[in-house]
Amino acid sequence: MPERRRYPRKKTLNLVFYNDNGIGRIRNLSVKGALIETDKNPPSSSRLELAIGVEKFYALTGRVVWIQKADINKWHFGVEFDTIQEFPTLNIGQTF
Repeated sequence: MPERRRYPRKKTLNLVFYNDNGIGRIRNLSVKGALIETDKNPPSSSRLELAIGVEKFYALTGRVVWIQKADINKWHFGVEFDTIQEFPTLNIGQTF
């Protein structure tokens, strides 16, 4: 299957908070999206407010683009950010 991502991703295990009470770990991260792992069923709404912990917290908004049950107590879901966000601490930025 051809790669559909437009931006390179970096593996990470950073903390993420979403909406009012969701918490999870980011498994991989790019300037335009993230794969989030959580132990609760992901939000059914497609819009999210996120706080991503990468040395400091970044407040972002995005939309859920896919959801997959990974294990008995683990869910993965993909989020596409509304705006491009560089993460200098993780050396994640746009590459042209």
